[in-house]
Amino acid sequence: MLTFRSRLTEVDADAFRKDPFFKPVWFPDIAGLFIRDDTDWKDVAKLVEASYRLLAPKRLITPS
Repeated sequence: MLTFRSRLTEVDADAFRKDPFFKPVWFPDIAGLFIRDDTDWKDVAKLVEASYRLLAPKRLITPS
């Protein structure tokens, strides 16, 4: 299981409410993903990167 932050409009989308995704109740801008044998790791990488960009200090995400 993996949870990640996302923009609220994305988290409210139907895609994040269908298997293998789930919607935890503890934050409004969080979504979850069940990791399985058929998990697409490229999609996971994109979700994790987007989550990091929402939470990381600006100096760490802007190119130098």
